[in-house]
Amino acid sequence: MTDSDKEFKDPLDRFLDGEEGVSEFEELYSFLPADLSEHNSWAAVSRIEKFLGEIQKHFESEEETVFLAVETADAPEDLKALVARLRKEHKEILERSAMLKELLSEEVFPMDDEALGKANVLYELFKGRLLLHAKLEDESLYPHIKPYLR
Repeated sequence: MTDSDKEFKDPLDRFLDGEEGVSEFEELYSFLPADLSEHNSWAAVSRIEKFLGEIQKHFESEEETVFLAVETADAPEDLKALVARLRKEHKEILERSAMLKELLSEEVFPMDDEALGKANVLYELFKGRLLLHAKLEDESLYPHIKPYLR
């Protein structure tokens, strides 16, 4: 199996099925390529493009199940405030995702140094924001939401 064939297995599905120890951060970190290196740029881009389609589905599912459960329950205000923050972060991450997707769809491979540099900067901004978001969910949301899920 090549890197571009590797599929993203949404950790939210496993969490909702009751699996313990699920970490979105770890799943994302192990799945996403480190960068769009010259020797492997097409494989990395192909994998990233597949992932960008999956992240929107993940966010929609998370908002419709986890976030909605907290928002409609008698949950503590700090947990509801966290969910509001995470919803806002979803929007910001999806905006970065759209920018990255647009750039990748416009470029022809192999990229010249300038295009590759621009793509890597945008990818790093997207990846860094997504990983921080996943870490926040792992540490501050998921340990507290099981009582609110039906």
